[in-house]
Amino acid sequence: MSSDQAEAYRSGGSCVRGELVKSLACLFIRSPVRDWAWLFLAINLLFTFYSAANPAARWTMMVAMVEDHSLRIDKYYFHTCDWSRTPDGHYYSNKAPGPSLIGYPLFWLLDRSDTSEIPTRASRDYIRTAVRENNLHTLAVFTQVIPFTLVTLLLIRELQKLGAPLAGLHIAAVALFFGNTASLFMNTYFGHSMAAMFVLFTVLSVHRRWAFRAGLFFGLAVMCDYADILLVLPLALALAFKGLLSQRRLVAFLAGGAGPGLIFAVYHKICFGSPFTLSTKYVNPEFIDVPKNETAVWGVLRILPKTNILKKLLYSPERGIAYTQLWVLVAIVATLIVVGLRNSNFWERVTLRWVAIFGILSLAIMVWMNACFNGWHGGLTCGPRYLASALPVCALLIALTYSRIPSWVRQLYVVTLIPSLLLYVLVFGCKDVLAPESPLHEYYLSSAFGAGSGPKLFRIFLMLLGMGWATYRAFQSVSRSRESVVA
Repeated sequence: MSSDQAEAYRSGGSCVRGELVKSLACLFIRSPVRDWAWLFLAINLLFTFYSAANPAARWTMMVAMVEDHSLRIDKYYFHTCDWSRTPDGHYYSNKAPGPSLIGYPLFWLLDRSDTSEIPTRASRDYIRTAVRENNLHTLAVFTQVIPFTLVTLLLIRELQKLGAPLAGLHIAAVALFFGNTASLFMNTYFGHSMAAMFVLFTVLSVHRRWAFRAGLFFGLAVMCDYADILLVLPLALALAFKGLLSQRRLVAFLAGGAGPGLIFAVYHKICFGSPFTLSTKYVNPEFIDVPKNETAVWGVLRILPKTNILKKLLYSPERGIAYTQLWVLVAIVATLIVVGLRNSNFWERVTLRWVAIFGILSLAIMVWMNACFNGWHGGLTCGPRYLASALPVCALLIALTYSRIPSWVRQLYVVTLIPSLLLYVLVFGCKDVLAPESPLHEYYLSSAFGAGSGPKLFRIFLMLLGMGWATYRAFQSVSRSRESVVA
C-alpha cells in the first residue's frame, strides 16, 4: 500500500473497530469524504420540493392505512393520477409498496402529532393535505437521505481498505452524492432513491460476504422498484464471483430475501388478487401506451426496445445519460479498457471484476427495460429516473479504476462530472424535479434566471459556496497526502 493510500486508510480506518454506534458516529466525523457528506445532508435538509403525483400516491396509501386501516385509497385517489383500479371498483396506489410500508411507522407518528386532537375525518384530512409536503420531506430525510449517506460512507471506507487513492475516493463520493439521477430525487418520495440506496447496501453486503443481508437488501430494493427484479442476473453473477452460491450461503441469501418476498406477495394478494399480479395490470388507462395487439410484460413493457427511445436515453439533451451524467459512460469505458488490458494485477483484484459486471450489466438491463415503453422520460422529470437504481454503482468504478488509468482520464472524470453538478445545483436551486421533455440544462437555466429568480439564485449561490468549500478541503487533503509521499 502506498503512502497516499495509507493516508486515506488512516483518515477513516481507525474507526472500524468498536461499538456499532460509536463506529458509525466516527464514520461521519473521520471519513475523508465527510465534507461532501455533511454538504449533502445540509442541502437535502434545507431545500424541499413540491411532491407531485408520484409521491402523493405513496402518501394516499399511508393515509388510508392510518385512517381506514386499509390499503385501499378509495377516499384519497383523487390526490394523484398514479392509481390502479381493480375490477371490483376499488383504488390502490400503482407504485411498488416498499416506500409506503417502510415509511409508515414514521408517518403514523407524524400524523398522530398533526391530527390526534382533531375530532372529524374531514378536518383531519384537511390538515393532512396542508402538511403533506413537510411530512413527505421528513420521511425522505429519515428513510433515504440519512441511510444513503451512511451506505456511501461505508462503501468509501471499504474502498479505502482496498487501497483506492484519496483523489479517487473524493471523485467517487461527489458522483454518489451529487452526480447521478438518484441524488436528484433524494429528498422527494419517488421511491427511486430508496431503491438505489438498497442496491448500494446490497453491493456492500456482497463485498463483505454477508449473504443474509444481501438477500434482505435486494428484496427491499425490489419492494421499492418493481424493475429492480431485473437485476437478479447481475446479482447472481456477483454472488458467484464472491463465492456466495454455496449451499449454506445461498440458503442464507434466500432467507434474507424471504421477509421482503413474503410481504411483497401478501400485499399483492390483498390488493390485486395474486402474489404475482402487479399494480401495472390495473394501472390508470392514461399510462398504458402499448397497443393491445402487442405482447406486453407487466401490462406496460414491450419485449423489444424502440431504437429512437434507446438513443434518447443514451445521448439526448432531454434525459440522456451523456447529458445528465456523462461521467457514467467515461467510467464504463475506462473500466472495460482496464479489464481488457488486465493490468495492475487486475485478476488479483476480485472487487473490480464483480462490481464492474454488476454495475455495467445492471445499467444495460435497465436501459433496455426503459426503452421498452413510451414513458421513457419518467413522467417529465429531471433525469432518467427509471435508471436510478443502477447509476450510483458506477461511481464505485471511479475509485476502483483510478490508480490504473492515465492522468488525462482521471481529469476527464472531473470534467464530465461538472455538467452533473450543474444540473444538481439548478434542480435544487429551482426546487423543481418536474421538467418538460426539453433540454434539461436549458430549461433549468431559464427557470433560474426567469421570473422569481431572486430566491433561486440565492439558493444556487449557497450550494456553489458549499461545493467550493468542500472542493477546497478535498484539494488540501489530497495535496497533504501527496506531500507525505514525496517526503
